[in-house]
Amino acid sequence: EKSKTSNVTKGRFFTGSGFACCTHGNGYYKTKYHDFTNMSLRILEDGSAILRASIHELGSGATTALAQIVGEVTGIDVSKITVTETDTQFTSYDSGCQASRTIYVCGECARLVSEEAVKMLCEETSRLLVKRARFYDGQLICEGDKLDIGETVREIMEKNRVSIEAHFEHRPEMNPASFGAHFAEVTVDKLTGLVRINRYLAVHDIGQAINENFVRGQIYGGVQMGIGMALTEELPFDSNGIPKVRNFDKYHLINAPDMPDTEIILIQDREPGGPFGAKSIGEISTVPVSAAIVNAINRALGSSLTDLPLTPAKIVEAVDGLGK
Repeated sequence: EKSKTSNVTKGRFFTGSGFACCTHGNGYYKTKYHDFTNMSLRILEDGSAILRASIHELGSGATTALAQIVGEVTGIDVSKITVTETDTQFTSYDSGCQASRTIYVCGECARLVSEEAVKMLCEETSRLLVKRARFYDGQLICEGDKLDIGETVREIMEKNRVSIEAHFEHRPEMNPASFGAHFAEVTVDKLTGLVRINRYLAVHDIGQAINENFVRGQIYGGVQMGIGMALTEELPFDSNGIPKVRNFDKYHLINAPDMPDTEIILIQDREPGGPFGAKSIGEISTVPVSAAIVNAINRALGSSLTDLPLTPAKIVEAVDGLGK
């Protein structure tokens, strides 16, 4: 798309556009680290469910996304699904919420253990009623009748003396790449060295969005962090290795008024091995941001700046050196 901001090559303001491409894995498979996870799912007598997982909610919405995956398989409303977080003394093993593995690896385990629980529910219902029961479109059905899951579980526990609980250990056999391309348009004030990001576009291949609002929120946050890395978040040390910056009056974060108009395009081409084709969006949302912004600044100025962050002082010095 043609830039909406006029390019200025003389005077105080310079504009330019830049882009950067990136890729990131989805877990540890085929690296030097092991990658597997364990979960159990119990469907309770009131029709609710508990997914015992060993993940951490880091603010990205992971527990909600896992609940959505369980709900998609079992037909249980998300509001009635509880997802536990890890307690190393009591919960099963998981490799950890890092390496962009939570949705691709842990989410797939949630899907698989849910399928095991549904399979068990159908088998025990068939044994209870002496009729074939099946699960279709989120409903437990026997001879055309829709059965209430909670009531059925209660009868199974009373008469079959069985609880509906499944355990699954998932070991991924793939580690696909997530991909992204980011584009930035900036205006550089050569007098002050300040940079304004006029527009920003983030394009990501994520396989399938489990919760699109969360995915977009993750990308917005990644852009915010990447802008800080590119422009403001400087942490110098003295000769003794002590940080010179001791407070946020000197360590400048990007705030809401500094954020550009950010457009997000999601490419949802389902990836085998992930839950319903989903891949993760963790680190990759930050990876290309600073590169795209620095490329835009260098194109605007005709410079080759690489020492991050590109603070106003560094930009003014570069402009003076270029004689602009």
